[in-house]
Amino acid sequence: MVIYGTTSGQPPRLDPLAVFHRGVSVIGFASPALPAHGLTQLRKQAFALGGGDALRPIIGSVLPLSQAAAAHRNAEDRTAVGKAVLVP
Repeated sequence: MVIYGTTSGQPPRLDPLAVFHRGVSVIGFASPALPAHGLTQLRKQAFALGGGDALRPIIGSVLPLSQAAAAHRNAEDRTAVGKAVLVP
């Protein structure tokens, strides 16, 4: 599974010919295209999954709170893998 967002701006261009030659699939999803009742249902499912054991976040680093700035830099530089956990 690949989760890809555009929080840092415009996504890179995708070459359809390269996708074809590699024999891979691209599946898209855009929540703004859903009607309000569809978003409500997705939200309920997400909270149900989040409240159980179905979702397991990938922890990339555990840092002391004093290194919060470094964690933000890693996220902004796009060098972070997984989630950064800050501990007191």
